Amino acid sequence: MKPREDDIDKRTEEAIEKLTNIISKHKKKFGLKSFSTRVTQGSKKKPTRTGGGGGGGGGGGPSTAESAELKSHGYEVKPGVIVESSGVALEPLFEVWRLFPIHYTIRHVDAQPLSPPQLPPHILTVYQSSNPSNELIAKKVRKKSDELKILRRLQTIQPKSEHVVSLLDSFDSFDPYFTSWAILPKMDSVAVYIEFAPQQLRGKVTEVCWGLIKGLAYLHGLCIAHRDIKPDNLLVDQAFCLKIIDFDIALQVKDEEEEVDDHCGTEHWIAPEIDEKLMYSPIKADRWSCGCVVLCLLDELRKEDKRLRMIGRKLQVHDPKQRPSLLEWPSWLDGPPSNVANVLKAGERKASRPLQDTMEGTEENTKFRKVKKQRLIESH
Repeated sequence: MKPREDDIDKRTEEAIEKLTNIISKHKKKFGLKSFSTRVTQGSKKKPTRTGGGGGGGGGGGPSTAESAELKSHGYEVKPGVIVESSGVALEPLFEVWRLFPIHYTIRHVDAQPLSPPQLPPHILTVYQSSNPSNELIAKKVRKKSDELKILRRLQTIQPKSEHVVSLLDSFDSFDPYFTSWAILPKMDSVAVYIEFAPQQLRGKVTEVCWGLIKGLAYLHGLCIAHRDIKPDNLLVDQAFCLKIIDFDIALQVKDEEEEVDDHCGTEHWIAPEIDEKLMYSPIKADRWSCGCVVLCLLDELRKEDKRLRMIGRKLQVHDPKQRPSLLEWPSWLDGPPSNVANVLKAGERKASRPLQDTMEGTEENTKFRKVKKQRLIESH
């Protein structure tokens, strides 16, 4: 009798999990981080940097000025390509212990090997000489962006949210197009896990989705609209605790009713009112993107969670006024999933109110002090 596809999937996943555990143990024991591939002198392939932490990757190495600027503040740039004495270049590959299982999943059995994720040109992998094994991200902040102001403000708010990235260090840049460097922790993005190691993320998808909801609720409680929520801008640490990153186009608003008319975000992840070029609330547009990501994760990772699916659908309704406020998330956890619809419906009336200066019900179960609101950035 021919085995059913479901049985094959189950056996394959079990084998992948077993193999991944073996590789992880060897990685810890022998320090396995990455393999290298030889790049011949005649190759036209450009050197690339690899890594997570921002979920992307870019072209050649850093300029001399960039390296010197970072070094003056105690940071060394991790080389993208190592050249042997013989002249042969060794290009590092993405961490093989994470990549390896992908070639054994049915979904990708006929697919070509995937290229490792690379960092954009304005983001570098760095480390401090005192701790070279701890890789960090050095990101250049645009002149027209208030990302650094927002990150610095978030550092002053107590308690902090575990679901928002922490700014580790910052300093000025002499680049004419950028104002500063932001030093951030380096982790892998949700997008990387979906593409390269979905079986590792599948068992943690519920925690990841709730991390997004709680983290975005924290920002909205402070009247900060992210405006570019997508899997690439969501990182997870080794414990799969989600962190929201990339505040490049984030906006400080007065309340959830404040509207803007600029077109920003990423295609497929932005609310319909942005595509329709209407005046829109960036806070309510964030809710749509949040629902989009939640439903995407549930679908991509084949996870059935009735509560989260219902929340995702409600956040994705076309009418922004009908999207529930994320600040109501604690009430969504009350009772069985069948009661969520009634809770969300009741939350619609609350969602229409302006955001308050204080917020209750975060994962820390605390109140935020009344904070004077100041618009940090203008519409782009």
